Amino acid sequence: MSVPDASTHASTGLRNHVYDLVVLLQQAAEDVVRYTAFAADGREGGDEELASWCEELTRSDREVVGRAKRLLAQRLT
Repeated sequence: MSVPDASTHASTGLRNHVYDLVVLLQQAAEDVVRYTAFAADGREGGDEELASWCEELTRSDREVVGRAKRLLAQRLT
C-alpha cells in the first residue's frame, strides 16, 4: 500500500497525524480479521504451527487496534 501524499491528507479535513492514526487503526483491524481466517485455514488443514502463529499475530494486532483507538480518541476530543 502506498502512502498518500500530504495533499490527499489535507482533503480529508483531518490533520495528517490524525489521518495516519485512522489508517493504522483500519489496517490493524483488517489484519485481525485476515489472521483469524488464516488461523482457521491452518487448523482446518492440520497445520497447528501456522494456526498458532496466526493467532499470535492476531493478538499482536489487537493490541495495535486498542492503542490506535486510545490515541485517536485523545486526538478527536
